[in-house]
Amino acid sequence: KSDIVTLHIPLNHNNADFFSKEKFSLLKNDSVFINTSRGGVADEKCLIKILKSGKIRFAGLDVFKNEPLINPEFKSLENALLTNHTAGKTQESRKRISEYIFEKISSSFE
Repeated sequence: KSDIVTLHIPLNHNNADFFSKEKFSLLKNDSVFINTSRGGVADEKCLIKILKSGKIRFAGLDVFKNEPLINPEFKSLENALLTNHTAGKTQESRKRISEYIFEKISSSFE
């Protein structure tokens, strides 16, 4: 059992609500859950329930099932950090994206 569980998977028709009630029940008490992949891969209703119960210590969420809307129940929780697609917005990632775009555009002129 891990102290911190993070999700990093794409959302597709095979893994909607991949992190379900069954998987949430396996989390160690006082653990931390982080999702920066896609909102639909974790059962939000179940996550809200276990956050309210205090089973897990904290959740960090950068993605949500019905984006851009965030389930209002999350907003009332003190043990949840809610960001909206800011996990990948570092200076390094912006530089890499800019370089990639420049290379793609430049190569189209060759």
